[in-house]
Amino acid sequence: MPPLCSHGELVCSDLDKANVLNKTFVQHFVKDNDCIPRSSIDLIPPDLSDVSFTPDAVLLAITSFKKSKSIGPDNFSSYYYNEIKYQICKPLSVIFTASYKSGCLPASWKLSRVVPIYKKGNAADPENYRPIAMTSFPCRVMEKIIKGHMLAHVWENNIILSDQYGFLQGRSTSLMHLKLLDDWTMDGY
Repeated sequence: MPPLCSHGELVCSDLDKANVLNKTFVQHFVKDNDCIPRSSIDLIPPDLSDVSFTPDAVLLAITSFKKSKSIGPDNFSSYYYNEIKYQICKPLSVIFTASYKSGCLPASWKLSRVVPIYKKGNAADPENYRPIAMTSFPCRVMEKIIKGHMLAHVWENNIILSDQYGFLQGRSTSLMHLKLLDDWTMDGY
């Protein structure tokens, strides 16, 4: 990473750059007030009691990740887990099930390694980096299985509007722009 500019001076040591980036990233976070806003839409709460962490579901989730060599706070990468996926899927399914039923996550899964990712512009400006939190791979696998269950629920119950494009697989904002342009040209705008 190149030197960063802090208060008009270049910072070169890794520790100083980490502190500058930390100070920049913290400015953009909002502390959670533990209040859940009420929805104006009458939603059907998902039945999360039937989330299943079978060895096959764990194996499928592991193989769906890219074989990245970037590591989480546990010092293991998705590449490593992909190499041992057949040996680890059964033990992970037992751990996921026990964790889910008890409502407790292993403490190490609550840790993350924050990595600065350069966006664009002046590379010396700390504002031109965004933080990516790398959690442990088993935590990400469990999250993926739960997310799949929740997405199935919202699709089955028509909770996601047809106009929702961002953050959904196969429904990018670029596709939304094309649909919008099509709508405008069909309506004679």
